[in-house]
Amino acid sequence: MDDFKKKNKRVKRLESGVYTIEPESVRARNDHLCQICGIKSNCPVLMSLNLPQKHTEVMVRNCARFVPTISFKSPYIGLGFDLFNTLRVGTAWVDRLEAGKIIALTDANNGSVIRYGKAHKVVSGNIDKMLKIHAKFNHLAMGGKNIAEVEKFIRKAYGNFLTKEAMLTAIYIEKVTHDELDLLDKKLGDPPVSIHSENIVNLEWHRNKS
Repeated sequence: MDDFKKKNKRVKRLESGVYTIEPESVRARNDHLCQICGIKSNCPVLMSLNLPQKHTEVMVRNCARFVPTISFKSPYIGLGFDLFNTLRVGTAWVDRLEAGKIIALTDANNGSVIRYGKAHKVVSGNIDKMLKIHAKFNHLAMGGKNIAEVEKFIRKAYGNFLTKEAMLTAIYIEKVTHDELDLLDKKLGDPPVSIHSENIVNLEWHRNKS
């Protein structure tokens, strides 16, 4: 009952006349998990949330089907190999991904999906050691750039964030086969027939994009 009372006290009426339980700080951020999901264009749940209901606003905070996105700048060098890595500053991706997780490779400017992949391995460590060990397997190196060019690109991209103590993460990405997408489809159930379907997402349409 105490929790019920506390939640009631948080309810506010906005100038527009609608009611909310979210504090201003949360509403101002306008953070939607769906905004950065790699399958947002084919998710019936998101489609249903986008129905023209001006008197309501629904937000997804948790989703088991969420597909993380990793952005790349054009021209896309070395992204067609069966296995390669991308190097990112920090260690956030170590906790964000696990082996076997489907991910979307997206354009850094417009967010469009370039292709899909699967996390093979994610490792992190000191920047100098990581570059020495993993730079040769980076997509740029596999696409024709030499190791020195890869290191120069990384240091230029992150600038002042790269101190001697900086940590670097290597995300190894392997190619996703059509069979794997089919298997994931089967786990999720039959393709949704409408936005009201119980199935969360269907990946069949990705066949031509993988």
